[in-house]
Amino acid sequence: MVKGRDLYDNGLETLLDKTSKNGLKVQAYNRKTQKIEDISLSYLSALKLKLNGFVKIGERQYEGWSGAIPFYIYTCKSNGKKIFMLDYPHGYEGRLDCKL
Repeated sequence: MVKGRDLYDNGLETLLDKTSKNGLKVQAYNRKTQKIEDISLSYLSALKLKLNGFVKIGERQYEGWSGAIPFYIYTCKSNGKKIFMLDYPHGYEGRLDCKL
């Protein structure tokens, strides 16, 4: 069965080898700022990311937003390689999309 996060591959090739996970450190692509961001995870958060493919890292509020919302690090695949993304859930279903 194909997971929803694997259905999209719109431009992810450009992020190959730019995101990574090394122990408790993750370099993830922030879809909001369109930049690579360094994130430190707790041991439990790193384990959740490995097992579930996503983990909540806290809440953020950007300029012009009316309030803070939860942000997640999650994995997408492109050409068989994992890409780490940082974003908030979108839409009524709260999807974490794998597209740029």
